[in-house]
Amino acid sequence: MDAHPRLHTVRPPRADRAHDRDLPAAVHRAEVPSLFAPEKDRFITLAEEGSELLGYVGWNITAQTSGRLEMVAVHPDARRRGVARALCQSVIARLKERGVVVVHIGTGGDTFHAPARVLYESLGFIGHPTVDYARAL
Repeated sequence: MDAHPRLHTVRPPRADRAHDRDLPAAVHRAEVPSLFAPEKDRFITLAEEGSELLGYVGWNITAQTSGRLEMVAVHPDARRRGVARALCQSVIARLKERGVVVVHIGTGGDTFHAPARVLYESLGFIGHPTVDYARAL
C-alpha cells in the first residue's frame, strides 16, 4: 500500500463491494446507499489504492455543530495498514472545516469491534456507556 491511500468524497461504494464479511450482504445492501445523501449533509469518503477500494466511512452533520461518523469499513486484506485511521482523520478534518465542534462515532462492545474501539480512543474519542434494548416480535 502507498504511504497514503487516495481519499476522496464523491460517490457511495457499491453495496456488493462492502467489506465487513461478518455481516450479511443484505445488511450492507440496505445500509450503504443510505449513507450517501448530499442534500441531507450525508457523505461517504473512500480510500482507494489504484482502482481498488480499500475502505470507506459514511459521515454526516447531525446539527449545525455536531457530526457523526457511520460505518467505518475496511477490506480484510487492507486492515492494520492505517486505512481506517486515514479515513477517520480525513473526515474529522472535513467536519472541522464545516464548523463541527463535536464528532460522534459508535461501535460494538464485542471482541470483533475491539480494534475499532482502540482506534477511536487513539483518535481522542471518549466512550460513553449506553444500553441498547432489543425485543423479538
